[in-house]
Amino acid sequence: MISDLFRPWRSTQTWWTLVHLLTGAVTASVIFSLVFTVLVTAVSLVVLVPVAIALLWFTLVLAGWSANIDRSRFAALLNVELTDLSPPPSTDARRWARMKATLLSPQRWREVAWSILHFPPALFFATIAPWVWAGSAVL
Repeated sequence: MISDLFRPWRSTQTWWTLVHLLTGAVTASVIFSLVFTVLVTAVSLVVLVPVAIALLWFTLVLAGWSANIDRSRFAALLNVELTDLSPPPSTDARRWARMKATLLSPQRWREVAWSILHFPPALFFATIAPWVWAGSAVL
């Protein structure tokens, strides 16, 4: 009876999930800060079209890097393999063609959305998880 109550506490997967929730707030904060800042700067500089396009491209590249970091965090802590669905980099020799392919990639824009929209739930769950654990320990 008592051993059944403490079974989740003895599972290593339970502790890795808790670590995942807590590190999610840190990574989401950093990713959100970087991606959102560059995105807002790019949108505010829309008058200077070349600068805005370069910053948008950098936003997409930064979101791709941060999504890879988050994918590796999921794989390391939760044993969940998330595949990168974005197309491979263009082999076109022209820089503009590669930049255009990145700018028009819907997967890259989904990564930007993940970088921005993942921040509030990550903070919420990183705040709630310790309270729930403490409450269950008290009960």
